[in-house]
Amino acid sequence: MVLKNVPLYLLVKLEHMRATPLKGLEAAVTSVELATKSMQVQVVENDGNQPQRTVKQCQFPVTAACTFTETIPYIVVDIATPPTEGLSLFNLYVTLSCSSGKSAIRLLRDFNAKVFQASHSSQLLAEDDQLKELDMETKEQWGRNGRGRQRN
Repeated sequence: MVLKNVPLYLLVKLEHMRATPLKGLEAAVTSVELATKSMQVQVVENDGNQPQRTVKQCQFPVTAACTFTETIPYIVVDIATPPTEGLSLFNLYVTLSCSSGKSAIRLLRDFNAKVFQASHSSQLLAEDDQLKELDMETKEQWGRNGRGRQRN
């Protein structure tokens, strides 16, 4: 199938959803609206001219994701330094948090204990700060639109 025009929205069926169902759709179906943004860019042409052009970006704000939330009763982990890159605190947390506790973890081999004393990745910390800001901004916008809920 080839589309001539970009759809204005997508209908997405979610496994878990707390939003109010949309009229005429199944309870777990919601819409995702097309996000558009226009920007000016300067283009260098073959003759040396540099005209400005308007570029319009259209995309659906959707991120594919998969989560693993089960606790594994017993795990054997290898947290030795891999040959390609080092381990981060994030890697360690994700690996070790799958277990039901320290008595259920077995280490495959020795590891460098300094990996637990490393500082967090500056990129992950910056991303975490950005997500907090976006969360606050979203809550403020929802509150201004009368959609926010008061939680205790």
